This record gives sequence, structure tokens and C-alpha cells, in this order.
Amino acid sequence: MKIRKSFGRYISILIIVLVGVGFCSGIIASSPDIIKTADNYFKSHNLINFKIVSTMGLTDDDVSALKSLKDVDLAVPSYSLDVLNDGKPIRVHALEDSINAVSLVSGRMPKEDNECIADSKTYKIGDKILIANDVSDKIKNIEFTVVGTIDSVLYLTDTYGSTNIGDGKLYSFIFVNRDNFTLDFYTEIYVKALWNKGAVAYSKNYDSLSSKLNDEIVNIKSQRENARYEEIYNKANNEILENEAKLNDEKAKGEKELKDAKLQLDDNALSIQNAKDEISRNEEMLEMANMTDPSIDYAKSEILENEEKLNEGYKEYNDNLAKFNSEISDAQGKIDDGKKKLSEIERPKWNILNRELIADYNILKVGTNTITSIATVFPIFFMLIVMLMTSNTMARMIEEERSELGTLTSLGYGDNSIISTYLFYVLSASTIGILGGFFLGCAVIPKIIFGCFNFYLPDIAISYDLKTFLIIFIFSLTVMVLVTIISCNRELKHKPAMLLRPTPPKSGQRILIEKIGPVWKNLSFTWKVTMRNMFRFKKRGIMTIIGVAGCTALLVTGFGIRDSISGVAEKQYGGILKYDNFMVLKDETKAIDSELKDVLNKEQVIDPVLIKQSSFKLEQNNTSMDFFLIVPENEDVFYKYYNLKSLDSNSIKLYENGVIISEKLSEVFKIGKGDSINVKDADNNPYTLTVSDVCENYTMNYVYMNKSMYNKVFSREINYNAIVSKYKGDEKALAKNLIDSDLILNVVFTSDVLEKTVESNNSLNSVIILIVVVASLLAIIVLYNLTSINISERKREIATLKVLGFTDSETNQYIYREAMILTFVSVAVGLLLGVILHHAIIGFIEGADTVFFKNVRLMTFVWSSLITFAFSLIMQIVTYFKLKDIDMIGSLKSVE
Repeated sequence: MKIRKSFGRYISILIIVLVGVGFCSGIIASSPDIIKTADNYFKSHNLINFKIVSTMGLTDDDVSALKSLKDVDLAVPSYSLDVLNDGKPIRVHALEDSINAVSLVSGRMPKEDNECIADSKTYKIGDKILIANDVSDKIKNIEFTVVGTIDSVLYLTDTYGSTNIGDGKLYSFIFVNRDNFTLDFYTEIYVKALWNKGAVAYSKNYDSLSSKLNDEIVNIKSQRENARYEEIYNKANNEILENEAKLNDEKAKGEKELKDAKLQLDDNALSIQNAKDEISRNEEMLEMANMTDPSIDYAKSEILENEEKLNEGYKEYNDNLAKFNSEISDAQGKIDDGKKKLSEIERPKWNILNRELIADYNILKVGTNTITSIATVFPIFFMLIVMLMTSNTMARMIEEERSELGTLTSLGYGDNSIISTYLFYVLSASTIGILGGFFLGCAVIPKIIFGCFNFYLPDIAISYDLKTFLIIFIFSLTVMVLVTIISCNRELKHKPAMLLRPTPPKSGQRILIEKIGPVWKNLSFTWKVTMRNMFRFKKRGIMTIIGVAGCTALLVTGFGIRDSISGVAEKQYGGILKYDNFMVLKDETKAIDSELKDVLNKEQVIDPVLIKQSSFKLEQNNTSMDFFLIVPENEDVFYKYYNLKSLDSNSIKLYENGVIISEKLSEVFKIGKGDSINVKDADNNPYTLTVSDVCENYTMNYVYMNKSMYNKVFSREINYNAIVSKYKGDEKALAKNLIDSDLILNVVFTSDVLEKTVESNNSLNSVIILIVVVASLLAIIVLYNLTSINISERKREIATLKVLGFTDSETNQYIYREAMILTFVSVAVGLLLGVILHHAIIGFIEGADTVFFKNVRLMTFVWSSLITFAFSLIMQIVTYFKLKDIDMIGSLKSVE
């Protein structure tokens, strides 16, 4: 009967609880559901925890060393190769059975070496993939037929990553049989941890275990690099020694053969000379005897023939000697070159890559962390408004029904029996609202938020967390029970005769504005009544202000989050980092040499400047954060591209004895000018730096240092590994030409980074819209609830006004004035409260390497106010019809 009698109020309680619980439970469940979906996908496809690559390839000994680590479950050697297909770079992977499993979308797995499975977003079955660049020394086949299309756990979005061929951007990928690769070393080793099954991706536990395993790998890194260096060095050195020994043998053999040939020729020359001398003696003897001998002429002709043969022999000998000397010289030159190259061999460098090597892997982490941060603060505020409004509804309802309480008491009903009817009323409405809200919120909101992330993941796995449900259920019902019992007891402590009488009207009182004579005298009667009523019924006004202000604050916060995120990327990659491109050099250098300078001039690159960018870790007070150390070669040009400003917007320069750190590092570690910081490089070598200033920064963490300080801190001459510059032209063509020059490893364009960052930030728009929509829905319900209570409480007052001759319009204006004034006050309070809540929320959602704007734009205040006023106006329209239907006679009947 009670529910039927006040069905509108019953439904309002149910809906307000449903909306509040639905939003809170849904937003709380979103991150865990998304992470669980991703983690299940990663585990079911055996996604790696680490990938090891080296500048000089990897060996079976490296695999064995990694397998020996206590936290390593699998160390799988594999191959990949970046190639050109139709002018676009793609990556060819070797198929592995035990790691990085693929999901077959259509077709079958490859059986022959000229077959492949390919990216389902780019290729279809039957497509021919022809490798355009020369990789014949690395892979057997250069043409593959697509026999199946797949999704790969290594590619979570349509961003495939970067490469050092083509225009520097991967367009797709394929997998081929492992036997296709003909390399004598592995290009990578995939590492899977023992703890992988028990650690949830993106969790603090996962990050902690991952960091520990990373340190284990770092501990063997130098040893394996040195072993690989010695292996390559010894192999090359042995080859040189073998060639040198072979050369010496060939040289000795050739010299002996030439010497023997020379001796033979000299012997022949001596024989010919002896024959000539013999002929000369014979001719003299014949001349003295005045005789002739025909055989002498024959002997002379024979000697001439022998002389010709001898000359040919000498010529051949000289030719062979020249050829021999040339070949020996060439061979010796090659050996000398080999020795020189041997002395210049750089030590192999291991790159230890965690799951962040997967393009956009970290975006999911940042997004879920943001949702988690919102879920930490927002639902609490949301539920407070819901509980306050529903408890106020019950308290007002009990006050209105005091005559019923008196009647039931006088009829002999006990207090517990009377209270139980109200408990059933509120608990039934709340329970239905909690159950409906929890299951609806958990089923719908995570899907909406998951849709913000354009990831190639399975459908979200919806879960219903019993712990969250019980917390919300117990908290909500406890509040309702306490308010109902307290409100009932407050009325039931009076005698039945008192309860059967109407509540005595509150005494009028002078208000502050009455003391301002000129103002008060000029107010009309209705305005005076309105002003007095507002101060006379303070509880009604305060509840209205709290309810409406709370909803306005939620709107400000929702729109304000958008304000804080919008423009951050543009500020970072335009206001602070002003370069157009970031070129990664193939080899480190001390200066831009003539060859590199010619390439940059040919491509019309503007004002290039060398920088050293390396990854470090700041560790202090059991907290660690990664950052990039930036060291410029030319500071004058550097300031064109890095607009360093202090937090009070003053320009700052690099210091000789200190570093400039970005503001997030300063904020997290509570460090500033003059403080010292402890940092470690990629090999865990520790260094101590002094902070000279803190600079404005919004994305990633940076520490800036000049080159003289770098040389002093690291005790070595600096080599630069990148170039930043301006460029106006075709970026794809520039990247292709620079990479083809074999001097640049990769080119990253600011426009691409900006686009990706903006896209990442925009993925939160749906969450913001959700917050605004739910806040608006809550505002409508709250305003309806407050309006209904206001009318039900004032029926006698309104009926009296009508009996006194007030028209419907005048009666409505009497109510509207009060409502609009309270709305104005509520909006003002809500805007202020929204700023405070917004600052709290932004503080939570900022990640470890992100800073958002703290300001709220003017239009946010405008829209939040207009939406609240619009809802208030709608409620006034509803009120108009309710006021018209008030029964004057029934409302004015005396309860006595």
C-alpha cells in the first residue's frame, strides 16, 4: 500500500540507486575486465615477456645463458627480417611452436617453404608476396603465396612499429617456416618467464617481477657481449692468420718457382753464349786455314732460334714476376685491411626489450590506469550524492507521514512494526536498484570503455566482482537502514496526540537583507516571502544546494578532464619540442662528417643538430622512473628545438655543473634546485647528478645536460646518436632516402608522434561522455526528486495561496523564484566544487610520465551551468502541471 501510494517516490529511489550503483560498479569493473581480457589473450598465445636482440646476432651459447637464469622458463631463438613488398616495408617472422602463437582467421598454416600466413588486415588468401630487396643471403625464397590470414599477439593495433628500410614505418607482417632463414646466427631470442602464468599483465606485481628479470638479464649482458665479441674477433683473426699463412706458403712456392725458372733461363743464356763463343773460335780457325764449313751457318741459325726462345722465356718470367708481385701485394693488402677492420670491430650490444616493444602495448596500460584512477575517486563522490539524496527522500517521507505514525501508534502498533514498513519500502527499492545497477553497470559500461581502445583483442570478458557488490550493497543498505530508523525514532519519540497534529510551522525570523532598509522596502511582497522562506526552511535549501551542486560538480569534472587532456600533445610537440623529425644514426659520431652533411644538404634538411639521447632510470626512496638523458652538440641550435622553460615560464639554459629535470620527476621524487639524484644507465651503472632547474614538460620524462658535464660525469668523450631538425617536404620520401643512405637507421616524425598521442588521448572521450551522460541523468533524477518533495511538503501553502486569489501563473512564479535562486546558488557552489574535484581527479589519472593541464576552460563552466539550468527548467515545467492539479479543499482540511 505504501509503495502504491507513493509510487513516484519509490521509483525515484530505485532509479537514483540504480544509476549511481550502475555507474560506480561499471567504472570500477572496467579496468579489471579489460586487463583480464588482454592478459588471457597474452597467456593463451604465449606472448613473450622479453625479446633480446644484438647488433651482431645471437648464438646457441646466448640461448643457454638465458635458459640458465632462475626466472626464465623458455628462451627461444628465432629469426625476423624486414623486407620490401610493393615498395612498402613488412616484417617476415619465423613461425615458432612454443611462443607468440598466431590466431588463424582463415585458410591454413604453411606447409611448403614458399607459403606463408599473413596479416588479416592487409592480405587475403592467394595473394603473392614478392620480396623486392636483395636478401638472398638471409632467406631461401623471395616469393611467397598467402595460404592463411592471421592475427598476431605481437601486433595489437594497426600501428606495426618502425623499421630501418623503406620510409621507416612497417606496413604489415607475415610468418614463414623457420627453415626459410639461412642466417648463421639468430636475430632475436624470445624469453618467457617462469612467473608468467601467475602474474597479471599491467599489474604492479608484473612490473616488479619484470624489473627483477630484466636485472637478471642485465647481469649476464656484458659477459655475453664480450663472449660474442671474442667469438667474432677470434673467428676473423683466425681467418686472417690462415690467409696470411696461406699467402706466405704461396709466396714461398711462387718465389721458388720463379727462382728455378730464372736459373733455368740463365743456364740457357750461358749455353747459348758458350755456343756463340765456340762458333767464333771455329770461324777464326777456318779463316786462318782459308776454309769454310756449312755446319757453322746451321749452328748460327739454331743459336738465333734459341736466343728468341730465351727472350720469350725472360719476357714470360718478367710477366709472371710482375703478376706474382701484384697478387702478393693485393693479398697482403686484403690481409692488412682485414687486420685494420679487426681492430675496428665494435663490441656487440644487447638490447633487452620488454613487452613495450609491441606497438601500442603501453597505451592500453596508460588507458586502464586512467580508468582505475577515475574509479578511485569518482564513484565515491557519485555514491555520496546518491546516498544523500535517497536518505533525504526517506527522511522527508517519514516527516510527511507523521500523522500515519501517530495513527498506527495509537492503534497499538509497536515502533519496530512501524519502522519495518519503512525499511521494507526503502530496502526493496534500494535492493532492486543495487542489483539492477550492479549487473547492468558491469555488463554495459566496461564494453563502452573497451570500445574506446581500438585493439585487436577478443571480446571483453565481463566479470561480476562479488567483493565490489558486497561493499556497495552493505554500504548502501546500511545508510538506508540507519537513516530510516533514526528518522522514524525521531518522530516516534513524540506522543500519538502530537503526531496526529500537523508539524507546527516554523517561526518567521528577520533575515539579514531585512536590515538593509532601502533594498528590503523596494522588494515586492512575493519576493519578500521568497527570501524569508529560503532562510526559514534551511534544510530544504541546503539539500537542494547539495544535490544540484553535486551534479553540477560532476559535469564540470567530466568536461574538465577533457579540457585537461586536450592540447597537451600539441603543447609538448609544438610548444616544447619544436623539431620536425628525430633521426636515429646508424653509427654514433662526434660530429656531422662530410658524407652525412652531403646527404642532409641533398634532402634539404634545415638546421640539423646532433644530440645524445639515452635511456636512464632514476631510483630514490624505493621508487624508480625511466627517463631520457638529452645532451646537445650545438646549444645555440638546440634551443630552437627544445624550448626549455621553468615552471614559472622563464626560459632556462643548460648548466655547467647541474642538470635540468622535467617536472614529473620533480613532482614524484620531491626534488628541486640543488638536490642530488641517483640514476642508472642501461647496464645498471650508478651516477649522481645535481639538479640545477626544473622544466615544464607534459609527455615522457627528460633530463637535460650539456656536453662538458657529460664528459666529466661519465669520464668519456661524448658520441652522438641522433639528429633533430626542421624539414618542409615529403616526409615519406625523406625517410626513405635517409635510410637508403645507410647512415640513418630510422626517422621519427613529430607529426606521427603527435597524431598517435592525440589519438590516445581522444580514446578517453567516450569515458568523458559517459561521465557527463550519467551525471546529467543523475541531475535529472535528483532535481525531480527534490521538486516532488518540495511540492508534497508545500501543498497546504500552495493551496492557501490559490484560495487567497493567486492565479496559477502567480503561484508558479512564487515557487519558481525560490527554485531558480537555489539553482543559481547550487550552480555557483557546484562550479567551485567541480574545480576542486577536477584537480583531485587529474592528480589521480596522470601517469608516471604524463602531466595534464590543471585549468578548466570557460566553456566548461558555461556548458555545465546551462545543462543544470536546462534540467531545472524541465523540472519547473513538470512542476507547473503538478501545481495545477493540487486539490485545494483536500490540502486545507484540518487533520483534527
